[in-house]
Amino acid sequence: MILDRLQKRIDSILRRVTYSHLSRYDYLQRRLASTDVAMDIEYRSAFNSYYRIQRRSRDWYDCFFKLLEERKSSLTTTFEDILRQAYRRTGRIEASFCSKLLATIRPDKPVYDRHVRESLHLDIPKPTELADRRLRGLIGMYGRLEEQVGRLIGHRDFQALRDAFERAFPAYTHFSDVKKLDLLLWQYRQDAPHPGPGPAVNTSLDPRADKRGTPRVDRIGVEVEMPERAEVFKSALSLDVQDRAALAQRLLASLEELSEEEAERLWAEEAQRRLGEYRGGRAKAVPAEEVAKKAESLFR
Repeated sequence: MILDRLQKRIDSILRRVTYSHLSRYDYLQRRLASTDVAMDIEYRSAFNSYYRIQRRSRDWYDCFFKLLEERKSSLTTTFEDILRQAYRRTGRIEASFCSKLLATIRPDKPVYDRHVRESLHLDIPKPTELADRRLRGLIGMYGRLEEQVGRLIGHRDFQALRDAFERAFPAYTHFSDVKKLDLLLWQYRQDAPHPGPGPAVNTSLDPRADKRGTPRVDRIGVEVEMPERAEVFKSALSLDVQDRAALAQRLLASLEELSEEEAERLWAEEAQRRLGEYRGGRAKAVPAEEVAKKAESLFR
């Protein structure tokens, strides 16, 4: 049972929970009712940073925060309502982000992401299925998630986990039990056992290839020569339209739920790249005041 696994690792889990992370969440919840989140740039930035919502268009962000503003006072809002509304407005099926919107409005509702799915063994529809079938499948999945989380926080073993959290973070005992469990599950992902070896993979599109095509060892222990990035792109573009669309969906989905370490690594690499371009004279610096004015103008 997941509660047993959490209890065995509770000390290491709590050491990874930071006051910074908790205070950022607390700020989002406390400020929600007193500001117009559709227009508040500071709130939007804090929300995007906390939940790592990245690589979206301005229209997508506008739709997302407008929906949050519209629904924030409704304690009867459901995951289905938000998921379907977001799909109608953006044309995208964003189960993870919609669950975060719902959990912001209703802290007694769980957040769904890849790590929760793996920890609780939830099945979801394939990204290649038709939109209506995916929507129904994800709504059913979230219903099962609610049931599982309800049973977990109602179990007597959860009391010990709650007590441990509250002893470690007395300033945040007011967080809902669902949020406390969510925080523990999120940090547990680093202790969770990884899947065992699987079948050999097709290395022509293997995402493990690095920029130089360095040889790697595949899942059955055979060293293979990894392709250059250009070869991967060429192979992907040679697929037919349906396969390219399916591949694009998979790649986008992989970006939505990066681990904290992966996100930090990617941003560090991007920062180094930009610094290199600036020092090499290939990019120019822009004053912070000018950047802030431009950002403000985008949301007017």
